[in-house]
Amino acid sequence: MSVSVDNPAAVLDAPSADLEWCFKPLMKFLDCIGMHMPLQRGKISNGLSVVYSVCFYVFMCLGNVRFFLFTSSIDTVGKWTAVLSYCGFHVACAYYVSATCVSINKHLPNLFKEFECYRETYGSAIDNAKIRRMVKVLMCLVLSIGIFNFFTVYLTIFDSVNDQALYLIPLGYIQEDYRLIFKLAHTIYLWLLILQVNAILGFFMICTFCISKEYSRLHAVIKHTFGTKGGDVPSTNVIDRIRRQFEDICGLVETANDVFKHVIGSCFIASIPVVCLMLYGFIQNDLMREEYLVLIECMIVLLTIVAVLTLTSVVLNFKAHAGLTGLLKIEFSRWSEKDLQIMNLFVTRITSTNIGYTVYNLFTVDSSTILMVSTEVVDLKLSGTLLTYVFVVLQFKPN
Repeated sequence: MSVSVDNPAAVLDAPSADLEWCFKPLMKFLDCIGMHMPLQRGKISNGLSVVYSVCFYVFMCLGNVRFFLFTSSIDTVGKWTAVLSYCGFHVACAYYVSATCVSINKHLPNLFKEFECYRETYGSAIDNAKIRRMVKVLMCLVLSIGIFNFFTVYLTIFDSVNDQALYLIPLGYIQEDYRLIFKLAHTIYLWLLILQVNAILGFFMICTFCISKEYSRLHAVIKHTFGTKGGDVPSTNVIDRIRRQFEDICGLVETANDVFKHVIGSCFIASIPVVCLMLYGFIQNDLMREEYLVLIECMIVLLTIVAVLTLTSVVLNFKAHAGLTGLLKIEFSRWSEKDLQIMNLFVTRITSTNIGYTVYNLFTVDSSTILMVSTEVVDLKLSGTLLTYVFVVLQFKPN
């Protein structure tokens, strides 16, 4: 959805350089760790970036497939649950970053253009310098977390680790001379994957923060314009401009939802079920110490994704509807019929639609989603009992 500027054609011609400059350090960082980003560059540089990104995702697919090729020694419910948990973690992260790479390349330039058009028309609650500072702070945070993650990944792969550990499949089947190469490749791949997850999560938070600030700024304008009792009635142009500004911010939300739809979708479709599977895996007592530690680390990563994405989306939804209380307190007795029609359209827009990020247009992430996630976790933990019976039946099935 494009913003409703006075000159609609301006959306196509609006420059994206300002916001691209703000996010360029983060976009370059993502580009360096394997995610092709829509940066302005030459054909050769762009081609190399595409090849690098494709190689990373091919290696990612191989890293997921390996769990299904070497399962002959897995003979207990606990080990099967652990293998499915490790595989589920890799699949969830692969879904998170690979699908997001496609949507970012397709929709991020549109978001930049629309945001620039919005700021040219209405101004902005946050300037480029502040966004740039936020990106730099985020970069420092991601790099700091990345250093910590590198040591945790190194310890769980190199530090006196049993080569038969399930998360290192198929290391136990590889000759001694080639095991070091496998460990190095797996360490680099897993570290880059976690860095991508953290960087995209930060990207999502900054973009959502910028849009939320526009809602807050508009609510302040509404309070200032309509909040004085007994004051002059705002003109029709002022009322309609506020309504159109609200619609334009909602348009930014829709475009941002296109950019990050796979981030949000992977949270609820992949991450939550995998976390529940990991919780069920802790009930079993036939895993090695390293395997339990890796389960905990993977679960922390996925829970961080779920918590940050859900809470950030809920805040955006709350900001979008926060101005309704102020609108309902307006004294309408002196308003003209045309002004009342505009205001009625405005209030209906807020009350009849749930504004915010959606999970593939199935539902909007709001405060009720937190309760839904909790209920889903309980239901999936209960379904783990059924999963146990299935494994037991398969284990004792006669040949």
